Amino acid sequence: MVVAFGAPALVLIGQAMVGWPAAVVLVAAACAAAGLIGHALSAPIHDLAQRAREVARGDLGRTVSSGGDTCREVDELAGAIDTLRAALQEARRASMTDEMTGIWNYRYFRLRMDEEIQRARRFQHPLSLLLLDLDRFKQANDRYGHQHGDSILRELARRVGGNIRDVDTFARYGGEEFMLILPETDAAGAMVVAEKLRAEISARPFQGGPGSTFVTVTVSIGVACHPMNGDSAVSLIRAADTALYRAKAAGRDRVILAGRT
Repeated sequence: MVVAFGAPALVLIGQAMVGWPAAVVLVAAACAAAGLIGHALSAPIHDLAQRAREVARGDLGRTVSSGGDTCREVDELAGAIDTLRAALQEARRASMTDEMTGIWNYRYFRLRMDEEIQRARRFQHPLSLLLLDLDRFKQANDRYGHQHGDSILRELARRVGGNIRDVDTFARYGGEEFMLILPETDAAGAMVVAEKLRAEISARPFQGGPGSTFVTVTVSIGVACHPMNGDSAVSLIRAADTALYRAKAAGRDRVILAGRT
């Protein structure tokens, strides 16, 4: 950049100072070159500073570029900031992922639930929430061991994940409980999804690892819908939990829709 724009400027300075002492001309040229270099670096450095502030605020979506026409040090700084951005992105995702099953965790679920509630209110669109709980999971853990139980949880997450949309949010709520957020889905649609998942889980036995015993697994599911069962994340979770309790009390391996509140 300095070579492209600086050389003509330096020539003009030299022509204007014909007859001046050589030392004065050299000092003037050096000052002009320093100014041109500073101008050439100020824009990319300003951009790097702005990007660093964005990374500090948690905005990790944009990569850093020095423009490809700056000094090596600026390029290295741009690369360092971009490496930091990628590391922070990975750390953020890890903090919102359930380590055992690989699906979203409770923290991410609450963030998405609040966002979907706001969107449903704003556009007056339906929104449903499913709370799934494995039936008699503690008994299976006690009988076959916790490693067997962990394999069942992972397989359940895989089966559910293969039967939902990209816009849905499936998360581990805690222990053997899972949450599924269904945007743009009313009560009738949510019941169809819930019954499909219940049948998919119970249709084929689960194996708790290579060479281990196959066991039949069932789930009970509570369904709650916005705004019929509540207008906040807390009220919908409570409604789904109450419906789940009713499903357990009714004999397990079934889906119950929360009553109107």
